[in-house]
Amino acid sequence: MNSKCGGLHHHRFVTAVEAIEVAGANYSSLRPDDLVMSVGNKRFDVSAVKLMRHRANEQLNAAEPDL
Repeated sequence: MNSKCGGLHHHRFVTAVEAIEVAGANYSSLRPDDLVMSVGNKRFDVSAVKLMRHRANEQLNAAEPDL
């Protein structure tokens, strides 16, 4: 992930899930072009990361049994 705010930052994550969680939690207030997450040769802006996080949370909630 790279952020234009405060200079260039580079983070490595073992899984995409971890990267999406960190980006969503720590960089959610950024504008779409302020953050880019690179995975292989693909690049995702913060809007795409937020959408992936939202969809992942929906899937988790749907998989949880009702109590």
